[in-house]
Order: sequence, then structure tokens, then C-alpha cells
Amino acid sequence: MKTQVITVLLAFGFSTLGLAQSTGNVAQVPAGSARSTPFAINTSALNVGLGAGLNYSGFGYKYTALPNVNTLPAISLSYEKGKFAGVGPGIISIGGLLGYKRYSWQSGGYEGAWRGLILAVRSAYHYDLFHNPKLDTYAGLSLGVRQEKYRYENTDNTGYSSYARSNTALQSGVFLGARYFFSDKVGAFTELGYDASYLKLGLTMRL
Repeated sequence: MKTQVITVLLAFGFSTLGLAQSTGNVAQVPAGSARSTPFAINTSALNVGLGAGLNYSGFGYKYTALPNVNTLPAISLSYEKGKFAGVGPGIISIGGLLGYKRYSWQSGGYEGAWRGLILAVRSAYHYDLFHNPKLDTYAGLSLGVRQEKYRYENTDNTGYSSYARSNTALQSGVFLGARYFFSDKVGAFTELGYDASYLKLGLTMRL
């Protein structure tokens, strides 16, 4: 079942990107020219961010209720390219997201860890809300797969010695975001929504 889910998702992603490539090649901003809009047809952007939130797993374990919890911020990498115009005043982009999150904990004679990995195709609608060529505002949807792994071990050799479980499932998401460019190529971004984490902050780059 997991193999079938991943196969269907990848087929959907590649077919979507192929359609975008075949239909999205229209006017673009020439290299070196002044930008009148922050995101246009054929604009490519890469986000590298850290996230907060998503303090649970699909198994229902509430790690924040346990003592001695160690957690890493959610790490995310996303890419998108402007592909469609003429749908209202904005630009539609197509891209992808890779995200990772991990917890570990200790309680009494037990210790455990959970990690989540998400791989998704996503699309956003970019609308120049403030008419500022340095500020890109957008909202979008994502569809992908999330793989989770959970384990715990008894470190004092009493009771259960160990336990492990993994799960792979379809994952949908929604997000609202903004980028502010300090220069033509480099800026900062933030996103609020649900996919790799509830909140993301990081660097963005035009490619």
C-alpha cells in the first residue's frame, strides 16, 4: 500500500510539472531589468527555513507532556516557479517541499524518539497585495506523503524492552506566506499554515 501511495503521488507531481512546463512559457522579466512585480512568470525561488509547531505525531503521542524532551526545529526546503498567468491579477506557481522534524525524550527508565519526513508537491497563488516590488505575498495548497517513525526503549531492563512503529500516509497542507527581498536575489520569508510545521522563518533566494 505504501508503494502504491508513493507511486501515485510521484506520478501526479511529474505530470503536473510537465503540464506547467509545456504551458507556462510566456513573457518573463529579462535578466538585469528592473522588477515591477516581486513574482512573475518564470520567476524561480528557493526557501530554506526553520519551523515551529506540529507538536504531535500521527500516532497520537503528546511529547510536550513528557519531561526531558529534546526537539529540533522543523527543517524545510521548498522550491517554486511561476508558471501560469491570466487567472485573476496574480501568478500561479508550481513547486515542491521537503520537510523534517524530530523529537526525543526520557522519562523514568524509558527513552524514545519520533521523526517525521514530508515530501510534497505544492502550488501557490502570488498576488502583489501591497504593490511593492520587494514584497511577495502568496497563499497555496500542498499534497504529498508524510513518513513517521516512533520508537522507545526500556533503559533499566524492566517491563517492555523496546517498541518501534512506522507509518506512511497522504498529507495535504495549506499555507499563507510572504517574502521580502533585500536585494534582487536574496531575502527573508515567513509562512503560516500546516505542512512541515505551523510556522516557518528563513532565507529565500531567486534563482
